[in-house]
Amino acid sequence: MKAGLFERVCLQFALAVLAGCVSAGDDDAKITRLVAGLKGQPRDSVIAALGSPNRTTIENGRTTSYWLMTEVEQYVGVSNKRIVSRVTGNHSVSESTGVKLKEHRHECFIEIKLDPSAIITTSEIIGSARGCSAVIGKLNSRR
Repeated sequence: MKAGLFERVCLQFALAVLAGCVSAGDDDAKITRLVAGLKGQPRDSVIAALGSPNRTTIENGRTTSYWLMTEVEQYVGVSNKRIVSRVTGNHSVSESTGVKLKEHRHECFIEIKLDPSAIITTSEIIGSARGCSAVIGKLNSRR
């Protein structure tokens, strides 16, 4: 009886997580469009929204700046544990199944290239767009 309840709870949780994954694709596209929309704006407006870049390179008068962002997504996942021990020459195997709090790390870089007059010529996301989800609030608040 308890195993059936546990399986139903796990199934309901998995369906809830999958429903969140389906809607996350819309957020990824929104973040990508928002970052690509920075083209033609001055560098100072992006620095006002995102803060100082983590890295900046200047080559032949053209500047490239990078902002590193990370989003940690926590979820409950199945955890299997197997313990093998040797007692008086005999092997003893003990197995248990439970749940464990796990996490995914989504990392992304926002790369912005500027012309010599500090106007953005290209802006794009490198890595997982979901890692840049904090950008939505920061860039929308300055508009």
